[in-house]
Amino acid sequence: MSGKCRSCGEKLNDKGICPVCGDIQEGVSDMTGASYIPQQGAAYEAVQSRATSVSGWIGWLLLCFFLPIVGCILTAFSAPDRSVKNFAKAMLIFWFLAIVIGILIYVAFGSMFVGLLGGASGQVKMNM
Repeated sequence: MSGKCRSCGEKLNDKGICPVCGDIQEGVSDMTGASYIPQQGAAYEAVQSRATSVSGWIGWLLLCFFLPIVGCILTAFSAPDRSVKNFAKAMLIFWFLAIVIGILIYVAFGSMFVGLLGGASGQVKMNM
């Protein structure tokens, strides 16, 4: 098979694959003379049929927004689309980190303010 790659210009191998960049040339004939045209097939169509629509995404997002942790848990286990489930798992991780960081900030700055207020009120003496 003689032909050149449309991406890099190198000579193609017998199966229509460029040995340099690995690009597969569409419509290139193989050794038998049959034309190779990639098909998207049933697996691709099955994935596309399960994809969540825009209105579905809005519904899942509203559930996660108004019921943050419970909504994310429900979405992670009941959404039909894998991308929605992954989004919900990422939101659960985000909420967990936000709670942990919030607690750390509260402890750090809360103890500092209590120390300032407690120290100042403890030093005030009344002379009578």
